[in-house]
Amino acid sequence: MSLPPILPYGSELPTSGWSGSETSRDRAEAADRSGLTSATQGAALELLEAAGSAGITWAEMSATTGQHHGTVSGALSNLHKAGLITRLTERRGGSQVYLLPQHVNGRQEAPYRPNGTQIPALAGGAPEARTEALAGDSSRQPVSLAHLAPAVVPDREAEAVWLGYRDEIVRAIAQTPRTLQRRIGPSEIGTSCDRCLVEKLAQVPEPERVGFAWLPFVGTAVHAALAEIFRAANAGRQRARYLVEQSVDVGEILGEPITGSADLYDMETAEVTDWKIVGVSTLAKVKAVGPGDLYRAQVHLYGRGIERRGLPVRRVRVAFLPRNETHLGNAVIWSETYQESVAVAALEHASALATGLAVVGLEEMRRMVRHNGLEFSCAKYDSALSQRRSSGFEGLVAS
Repeated sequence: MSLPPILPYGSELPTSGWSGSETSRDRAEAADRSGLTSATQGAALELLEAAGSAGITWAEMSATTGQHHGTVSGALSNLHKAGLITRLTERRGGSQVYLLPQHVNGRQEAPYRPNGTQIPALAGGAPEARTEALAGDSSRQPVSLAHLAPAVVPDREAEAVWLGYRDEIVRAIAQTPRTLQRRIGPSEIGTSCDRCLVEKLAQVPEPERVGFAWLPFVGTAVHAALAEIFRAANAGRQRARYLVEQSVDVGEILGEPITGSADLYDMETAEVTDWKIVGVSTLAKVKAVGPGDLYRAQVHLYGRGIERRGLPVRRVRVAFLPRNETHLGNAVIWSETYQESVAVAALEHASALATGLAVVGLEEMRRMVRHNGLEFSCAKYDSALSQRRSSGFEGLVAS
């Protein structure tokens, strides 16, 4: 995580602090200038994000990063002083536990109180916004909101108000990373249709992502909720078990890194799980014939990405969760032993098509490679292509 360093000491030349000697001061100033202070604070925030409500102690961070006590405890203390993290009164292994404020869950905090420190406008927004967020925490005393009341409440038709709400939702969904994504990622590399893969490599937008992509948004929202569930499941453990939404680099296609986010990694079992929020027809298909090339390659690619970050991977899993059921009884769970060869084969196949695309261009590849009709995107890409050609806009698609 990259952020400006928190330098809470001094006014003319702010620093991260030192013990009093000139040697200590020189060491602190050198760390601040070199980026070490920023890097250590960023590492602390990443570890705290992964730990969730379990939090970390200085000793646990030191064991993970290999940095000595002074560097680690200084980073945690300065983040605490700035209000970006909090510290509990409870101890683990003789040391107090630090965590992100949203994971306090009503537990007793040990606040940093050196003359009413101001919270800088970093990582949590402006100080006023962060104060409001903390005031809204259910574990704190509610404050009056009367000062926010409008002078006059306008009389509007209920339908008009709803349409305004809907427009807010539609605009927000249109700006989500998933809707805007054009660059191919691990979730698309394993598609069984070479023509669809060519379109994706050429960054032609998927037709279903044009407009109001409600179902993908539902899937994204459920993913976010599942991430919070497993972060919370780390609470009370001596060591966090689950890593959620971990950024991974799974390999390259023509020199370009392919990156994504692994939904869940279990550090106790060395297993990677990918969530799929799907409808009835997909559940029935997966139950009958398995996950297919696309989902199988995707989860092995995530496994490779986790492995490239230095963690062992024993098994990969795709959990197909029902979108339209009232329970998880009809979920279909598929898993197998992790095989790096599956991920590498998918990358090599995509690289071969990307090479052809670079050599002959999109139009020639479209003539050479046909849809196999096995992917949802097959008919949609063909339909969208026909519409663009009939409208005279096909030339706008980069080749």
